[in-house]
Amino acid sequence: MSEWNGRPILCGQSDPPLSDWGRRQAEAVAKRLRGRSYDALVASDLGRTMQTAEPIADALGLLPEPDTRWRELFIGKLEGRSMESLDRDWPAFRDKWQKTPGSIRFPGGESMRDVAVRVWDALEDLYEQYPDGNIVVVSHRFAIAVLCCRALRVSVGRFRQFVVDNASLSQLEVGQEFRLLTLNDVAHLESMIGAPHKLEGALPPKIVTST
Repeated sequence: MSEWNGRPILCGQSDPPLSDWGRRQAEAVAKRLRGRSYDALVASDLGRTMQTAEPIADALGLLPEPDTRWRELFIGKLEGRSMESLDRDWPAFRDKWQKTPGSIRFPGGESMRDVAVRVWDALEDLYEQYPDGNIVVVSHRFAIAVLCCRALRVSVGRFRQFVVDNASLSQLEVGQEFRLLTLNDVAHLESMIGAPHKLEGALPPKIVTST
């Protein structure tokens, strides 16, 4: 969880640091994974992701390997902007995002299909390097969601069917067949009373009320 979570700010590849809760969540993930055997630890090179990887690296005795391909969706001109400015300066974008979420490209940024291509490329490289290995990847909400879509052979536009919360764990078995073993496991966070880890929907539909 970064310092921007819970605020009406569009993040993408902007890089606010982890909040106090975020650091505690990272420690909880590390505690959950401690004692297991892994061959490598790979992470998005963004600062908040590398911060998350630090306690995991300590727990596993591995050095985190940064890879830009595991970054979050790049939202271009919307990076760091408020939801209010989105509706003011790009009034039609939110509606298009709801109707064609797989193909719509953020102004000056990426589409979800773009994310799927680079993430899948990164996964294939890991499989080639560690065909029988166990790898920990520290990444981001949309990157993980599109990976689930690709592995299960469903349209990237259906990414909203996969909930990926802050500091959650998901497991994918890669081989001739791809199997999603677990998704959005947050059992290690349940003891953190009051810790916010549930993420709100990305760019939810604009609510119009009348009086």
